[in-house]
Amino acid sequence: MTSMATSRPTRQNGLRLLDPGRDLFQVADLIEEAFASEMGEPGFAAVRELRAMAAMGPLWWTLSRLSADFQDSFTGFVWEEDGRIVGNVTVTRTGSGSSRWQISNVAVQRDFRGRGIGRRLMEAAIALARERGGEWALLQVRHDNMPALHLYESLGFESLYSSVELYRVGPAEPLPPTALPAGWVLRRLGAGDWRSRHALQMAAVSPLERWVRNIPPTAQPPSWVRRAGEIVSAFLLGGGPRTEGAFAGGRLVALVEARPQGFDAWRLTLLAAPDVRGQVEETLVVRSLEYIRPGKKTRVECEHPAGHQEGITALKACGFQERRTLITMRRRL
Repeated sequence: MTSMATSRPTRQNGLRLLDPGRDLFQVADLIEEAFASEMGEPGFAAVRELRAMAAMGPLWWTLSRLSADFQDSFTGFVWEEDGRIVGNVTVTRTGSGSSRWQISNVAVQRDFRGRGIGRRLMEAAIALARERGGEWALLQVRHDNMPALHLYESLGFESLYSSVELYRVGPAEPLPPTALPAGWVLRRLGAGDWRSRHALQMAAVSPLERWVRNIPPTAQPPSWVRRAGEIVSAFLLGGGPRTEGAFAGGRLVALVEARPQGFDAWRLTLLAAPDVRGQVEETLVVRSLEYIRPGKKTRVECEHPAGHQEGITALKACGFQERRTLITMRRRL
């Protein structure tokens, strides 16, 4: 009679693959320590999710070995010293079958910085994405994190564009109404406005950001999967996404989308065609806050292109605060 046993790798110092079954608690602590001053409530929520996942250790350990899809959606590397995780990098395929991989959560414990650990983690992440058929690696970094910027540039990453993270907490203060130019119309957008939305995206979003966000060059109607997901979201969270648009001469020239991210958490997306910027953004943000009706603990987040200063000014006028500026980078694999 032959018996079979499943053994886990022994602890050793240096670089190794992330083992979700035993590493997630320490990874969560490391990420919180490294990014506590900048990640805001969404980041802390992600850390809490990591700790909840860690509590399911045996399940994650099994999935990481049985499911290729799981490996692509949740993998990475850690750096271990005497049983203690002091470095981490997460590598994620951006979508099922995608040739693009997102590198994130690059963190090294403060006492171990300056030893080349970050470079080793990044090199391993790049190699893994390449081995799994990746063509591009993407990442985001704070614009003022010069050591990280220099590291990524030395590894062949190029900067694409900058965006500003903004947030607000609590009820919206009433603002004086702003008048739109004569003849403009504000209305809620529906599923049938997909052509107008795509035309606005092509005008308002830079080519490199369209590439990162996988915005197709031709308009496509929303999939039934997305529409079904929005219905479920509205049922579970008490409110689904809502998009308000501004039309001038029958053309959609600006929009704001409010999308729930959980209880008392929302994300805004604000777009305006270059030829109308500065004329409509504040009105649209006010309209979105009227729909959200934020309470005392409600958080609203927005990541906005740094080049659209009029939009940033409008968001700040409506109570948003700037958290950080991020640079999106890419590298061909």
